[in-house]
Amino acid sequence: MNSNRMIAGLATAFALLAASGPAMGQEVVGSAAAEAPVPVTEAGPADAISEEEAAFNAQSAAMSERVQAYDAEFKTVAHELAAEPEALHARLEDIEARFQAEMDAFIQAFIDFSVVKEAELTQEERQLQRDRVLAMVPQLGSVPSSLRHQAEAAAAATRAGGPATPET
Repeated sequence: MNSNRMIAGLATAFALLAASGPAMGQEVVGSAAAEAPVPVTEAGPADAISEEEAAFNAQSAAMSERVQAYDAEFKTVAHELAAEPEALHARLEDIEARFQAEMDAFIQAFIDFSVVKEAELTQEERQLQRDRVLAMVPQLGSVPSSLRHQAEAAAAATRAGGPATPET
């Protein structure tokens, strides 16, 4: 089985990181990063996507959409409540808590999927996949707080009369 196809779900998870934009030191360009295509190879019977892989790919796509929605919600609240720091803090905290719960559930699904896929890998590929998962879990877990901090910075800049978005 092609090891690049094996980690197609990982590519989607990486796209979530890219979709978090400036939080990870990158510019957000619409949702193009979250919709980056995974290279397609000719699939024979041995390369058919398993039910688990199809389910995880669907979860990844849904989470990518949720990241975009939460990013928009953070930005809207930051704009609407920029002049009210206490109210802003409370609303952003609430949004972050909801988002973190969803992200934690996605991370668990990501780990579970990774474990399922290990059965199909060689020992070397398993270790590579484990290393990738271990590197990605904290990055994915930090997306909610990163988007919140961006919103707080944008609101602070608005209050100070500066640009509505923080410079990176």
